Amino acid sequence: GLAEDAGGFFTLAKGAMHDKQFAEADAYFAKALALEPGASRIANGRAVNYYHNKQIAEAVALAEEVVAAAPDFGPAWINLALFHAEAGNAQRASECYAKAQDLGLEPAKKVDKALEESAG
Repeated sequence: GLAEDAGGFFTLAKGAMHDKQFAEADAYFAKALALEPGASRIANGRAVNYYHNKQIAEAVALAEEVVAAAPDFGPAWINLALFHAEAGNAQRASECYAKAQDLGLEPAKKVDKALEESAG
């Protein structure tokens, strides 16, 4: 089995999220974060899990915490752009998307589409 460390719980969380077991995934993300507080990749994963579970406000709040703590962590910026676009915050979504691209991330079709719908 997987080690009962942050990485092991993170792997279990991603597997559960992939299987659309969002509550189970959240429990694993919580365990991983308890063992590695402030880990950007884990918190970012938990925010994505919130998003997939239609918990948009929670996804936005957690992703904002991630980018505040780790401003050079590009994946959180691109996710935050998507979350804000879904929430109807087109201006903040555009700012986050620009920041992600400044950090070298490629444009994402999913974000482009969400921004178009958010603006329209």
